[in-house]
Amino acid sequence: MSEQMNEELVKVYETKDIATTSIIKSLLEAEGIEYFLRGEYMQSLLGADFIFAPGVDVGKVEFLVRPEDAETAKEIIFPQEEE
Repeated sequence: MSEQMNEELVKVYETKDIATTSIIKSLLEAEGIEYFLRGEYMQSLLGADFIFAPGVDVGKVEFLVRPEDAETAKEIIFPQEEE
């Protein structure tokens, strides 16, 4: 996704849980959706729930995708049960 970094990306999910981060990465990769993670290395370094300073959420990871992939990514992350 590095060539498209100048594009505006859309946040589709955020989590503090390292296991959830891994699962969602796998789901998006399996569907061929390129993503960018904001905060992944801080989560890995500091743990999932680290308070750096009041109002600063360091352990949070945000999943960002291209606007055209946002709806599909949300459907993968939040599957709707069939009725």
